[in-house]
Amino acid sequence: MKERDDRLEFKITTNISDGTYFYDGQVANISRSGIMVTEIPKKFDVNSKRCTAVISENGINHKFYMQPRWSEEETNQKVIGFQIISPSLDWIRLIRKLGGDHDTPSLTFS
Repeated sequence: MKERDDRLEFKITTNISDGTYFYDGQVANISRSGIMVTEIPKKFDVNSKRCTAVISENGINHKFYMQPRWSEEETNQKVIGFQIISPSLDWIRLIRKLGGDHDTPSLTFS
C-alpha cells in the first residue's frame, strides 16, 4: 500500500465545482496527489465523480480533475479531502519547489 504524500500548508482561495455548480473554498494543505479544501458550502455534492478545481499561483492556473476521498460537515460548511487525478507537471514542480516531494523518480501516477 502506498504511503500518503507529504502535506504542505498552503492557504489560498480556490474555485471548485461538483460538476453542477461552482463554489469558492479555502485550500488548507496540498500534496502531489491531493488537496484539502475548507469552507465549502454544505450543498457541495461529495458523491460527484466530476469535481474540478482551479488554483491560481504566481500567474499559473492549476486546473484539476479530482475525486472526493473524505468529507466532514461543520456548522454551515464542509471540509473535503480530494485526490487529484493526473496532476500536471506544473503542479508537481510547485510541490517540489515548496519542498513537499522528496522522492519522485518518475512522473507515473496510479
